[in-house]
Amino acid sequence: HGCVYYVESYETLELDEIVGMKHEDCGGRACSTWLDFRTHCTNKSLQFENLGHIYCKEYDFPECMNSCEEDSCKAENEVGTAFWLGRCNPKMNSERLRIIEQAFGGNSNAKHYASNPPCEKYAPMCNKPIPDAGIAYCHRDQSGVCDACYVPGTVNPPETPLQNVVECRLDLFMNKKLPQYQESLPECSNDCSGACSNNTKEDLCCLYTGKCSRDWQADEWGFCDAECGNGTKHRKVRCPFEDVLGSCDEEKRPANRTKCRGQSCPWNKTSFGDWGACDNGCGNGIETQSLICDCPDDCPLGEKECSNSSKPKQPTRPCFPLHNATAPDFCADCPADGGRCRSCLQGFDTGKGASSCSNSVRVAKATYRLTANSSLVSGYLASALVPSVTATFKTIVNASVQVASLSEASTLLETSLRRLSSGHAVDIEVVAASIKDTDESLNDTAQKLESLDMKKLAAELLMVLPQHGCTKDHKCSVPKELALKLQKSPEPLCPSGAVWANGCPINGPTSGGFPGWAVALIVAIILLVVAAAAAAWRWKRTARGSLLGS
Repeated sequence: HGCVYYVESYETLELDEIVGMKHEDCGGRACSTWLDFRTHCTNKSLQFENLGHIYCKEYDFPECMNSCEEDSCKAENEVGTAFWLGRCNPKMNSERLRIIEQAFGGNSNAKHYASNPPCEKYAPMCNKPIPDAGIAYCHRDQSGVCDACYVPGTVNPPETPLQNVVECRLDLFMNKKLPQYQESLPECSNDCSGACSNNTKEDLCCLYTGKCSRDWQADEWGFCDAECGNGTKHRKVRCPFEDVLGSCDEEKRPANRTKCRGQSCPWNKTSFGDWGACDNGCGNGIETQSLICDCPDDCPLGEKECSNSSKPKQPTRPCFPLHNATAPDFCADCPADGGRCRSCLQGFDTGKGASSCSNSVRVAKATYRLTANSSLVSGYLASALVPSVTATFKTIVNASVQVASLSEASTLLETSLRRLSSGHAVDIEVVAASIKDTDESLNDTAQKLESLDMKKLAAELLMVLPQHGCTKDHKCSVPKELALKLQKSPEPLCPSGAVWANGCPINGPTSGGFPGWAVALIVAIILLVVAAAAAAWRWKRTARGSLLGS
């Protein structure tokens, strides 16, 4: 009426010896037992008083007895012998387990499992398995006793779960030291052609029989052990289910270490690289100077070798891009590669749903050609040019002038400019708003733009360039010679696209309104109707007078 177990042999070990209790001092001698330690130890850090007597505690960590996650759980409050210290330290817990396991001669479970007789010899519970159902097998559990077990994922599993029967050890059939039931392997519902896995019951059955395929598994590479330059990085490589199925093919084992380059090299804080593109494709913007990564061996990975280091502040400077054919006219801000305008020049607006800009006030447009004995669109000179032109025109013309576009002109200089030994020319299109938004003021502004003293304007520009950044500190030299000429005569621009004809129409064309000629035609028709009505009234009055006279 029950089970009787026979213990063939056993061994005992004193826990006091394992945990180092007998290495504590008990008054000039080693403590012999836990009770001896409790009442006679001399380690003051372990002593406490109770009812007038001094005792020693083996371990105490009051704030962390329930959880290591409590806010009050602090390592400095932990008290105990060296073996028990570090209760909340996973590494220390693993070390304690290793010490106990070593004291028992290694993995006792594996030792007993391999040395005891196989369970399949015992009858009748264990020697008549049913392979297609995966039941009536036995294995030795952790206590070393044979007990009933079952294999999941078979062809004909039991309709109802077995009570008090556990899954068999994974190595029941494939254990190299004690393979069992080799003539009665379970029949799996899966064809076992895939990779070994324990994700599903069907996968588990294949794992029991060892019919699934497997290969080495490698983790992601760890960090490079060098901060900068050449180093080595490692990864874990493991053979899956090695404890069940044995070792994998060593010839196919992937490398667990490889060469690498550190990615924490410093950025150069005094020297910088090339200037980047202007961040505005249509008007005044900012361009940034690139960083230089100070890495050895000519930086085989480029800037990536400095990617983990904090970047120094990068130099910036104002910029104005050369005219882009895809950029909208009179646009002040658009993407660097052109495209839809985000904002227009002052005095210009984008129509509803439109991507271009049209003036909402009277402005005059003109184009000037500026020629110098050196490049005008390279280095810091290009950054200083547009604000200098704006400031110069404001001083000379006394009008609000904006640079609408900047484009490179032909490199062939015209006859009047051949006195320059070598040259570079740019065309600068400007728009100037009239002081008063009237036809007279617009006409006056256009005349000013056309009658400018070009030599005076060029001389003023040479003086203004250093004020806008063209200095030695920026490695910028002001051109020795500048020449300026009117390339395209000023063109008055009326608001809303109306055509200038010695003035802007009072009711210029607006979105959805009548054009000027239509308004004039309507007025003419009304005048004709009024004249005809007046003539008819006079005729009727004359005729009536004649009748009365007769």
